[in-house]
Amino acid sequence: MAKNRIALAWDTFINPNRNLFNEAIYKLVGGQTNTYNPTLEVLLNKGYGENPDVNAMVNQMASKTTIVPYYIKTIEDEETHKQIKRFPIDTTYQQKQTIKKLKTKAYDTDSEMPMPLLVPNTTQTWNDILFLYKVYLKVCGNVYFYKMSPVEGANAGVPAQLYILPSQWMQIVLKSNANTLSVESPIDYYIMQQGNQFIKFTADSIIHVKRSNPFFDYNGTQLYGYSELMAA
Repeated sequence: MAKNRIALAWDTFINPNRNLFNEAIYKLVGGQTNTYNPTLEVLLNKGYGENPDVNAMVNQMASKTTIVPYYIKTIEDEETHKQIKRFPIDTTYQQKQTIKKLKTKAYDTDSEMPMPLLVPNTTQTWNDILFLYKVYLKVCGNVYFYKMSPVEGANAGVPAQLYILPSQWMQIVLKSNANTLSVESPIDYYIMQQGNQFIKFTADSIIHVKRSNPFFDYNGTQLYGYSELMAA
């Protein structure tokens, strides 16, 4: 077993098409890493950061996302709530009236709750989070929310702050001999890597939102989202 791991690590070092640092280390210790798009950072920096047309379009969508009203309510009637979701995005006047009536039945009108966190973290507002959410989703196809929670005490496991991690640096690490067609999650943990520096995140501390991905393989390619810009 040890010999096989060393062989895998050596193969990673001599293969120029792979992430030398990350894959060599994690294959050596027995884990599997899955790097989906090696040019994701270039896509964000060049495609979004330096292309004025792409930048303007994505920023316009992200800005509109920040002004959408939102609230947290308790769902009283699941079936009625499902009916609301079946309506198209562009609704007629009659459909809007129907949705209004359904919402009255679907939600507990007296249960509107405040946001769990007044601000997501010490350096960002909710508008910052919503803006970055749309930018990363459109450009990279992936959004990674990090729930920072205390590990001890009365509030252990309760999120105290929420961050959006840079999608272009995030990688999913699969469990050893992971089965992607199983009732058990194949994800062992996540890492955020920039150059030779990396930070490990437990699987349950990350909320991964992604766009649909039609490209499937047994290495877990489908675990990453696929954005429109990847095709470009």
